Amino acid sequence: MNYKTILRFIPVFLAFVCVTASAAFGQATAITYQGKLTNGGSPANGSYEMQFTLFDQAKNGFEIGTPKAISNIPVTNGIFTVRIDMGDWIFDQGDRFMEIAVRPQGSANPFTALAPLQEITLAPKAAFSNASVFAQFSASSGNAINLAGLGADQFVQKNANGEIVAPRFENLAGDPAPASAANIGQIYFNTITNGLRVSNGVAWVDLSPASRQIQSFTGVTASSNFNCTNTTTAIRTATFTKSSAATRLRITFKDTASAFGPNSFTLFMSVRIDGVLVSNPTALRMASASSGENGLFFLTNSFTSVGYADGVSAGTHSLTTTYSHSSLLGGTFTCIRETEPYLIEIEEIP
Repeated sequence: MNYKTILRFIPVFLAFVCVTASAAFGQATAITYQGKLTNGGSPANGSYEMQFTLFDQAKNGFEIGTPKAISNIPVTNGIFTVRIDMGDWIFDQGDRFMEIAVRPQGSANPFTALAPLQEITLAPKAAFSNASVFAQFSASSGNAINLAGLGADQFVQKNANGEIVAPRFENLAGDPAPASAANIGQIYFNTITNGLRVSNGVAWVDLSPASRQIQSFTGVTASSNFNCTNTTTAIRTATFTKSSAATRLRITFKDTASAFGPNSFTLFMSVRIDGVLVSNPTALRMASASSGENGLFFLTNSFTSVGYADGVSAGTHSLTTTYSHSSLLGGTFTCIRETEPYLIEIEEIP
């Protein structure tokens, strides 16, 4: 049989608007194709089967995707209309040509390929490009709001100058959940410590600088005397909050100590946390020897002591300083809380 077609797309622009929408919302990816089929120079009539194959060149081209066979196409006075589901046909910036092969419906004979191949014009290619398969466009701005199935807010954002806009991290007063494999790598900003923390899968770790000052206390208190024989009377008191059990404390203490008694003695200044003497790994302890004559020995000494404390849990704690004395001859000794300014600095370090 000698078939001939006069072929055209209908209506191309509207059809491909539908294709573009179907790529985003799951509608059928089909185009409408209309042509005129002749047999022996006369318009064909009846039911036909057609096969459509896409190539990248008009002659000797590479086949793109798989052929699309459509059965039971009615042809009246040569005119036929068919919808082709493009499926795996890929349209990019290259040329595209479609081969049409035809045979009567139910025939066992092979398809008869028609010539020449029909060029696919730019209108459908532009609407069914590789990018449009994965991008959903805003009706107002044309900006992509979905990229490969992910929301655009999950990608790096840049301003008009091309500078990366830092994402807003979660701001919390405490760890969002126990550290686990499920949240490894999660970062949040701690509003209490003013530092970043990250989960390593086992614990939340501070990403703060090498040292972070928890609190600094300074002031002057009223002078008072007390018996400092084997005493733990608090001279200075400070309340602080530690963010992590994994860190250590560095404590700096500046003060003036005074005491007097009937014999020579040694005065000790110590630091305690929650009533427990700080001794691990470095004892915060200062000793000064008295001097005197005529039955009265005294001591006034300004000092600075720096030490470290391990094993202090996260949470709120009380720090106190105490004075005590030691004398081989015994006796009652009096310590004096001076009105000199004092300073306590507490830092949380790795």
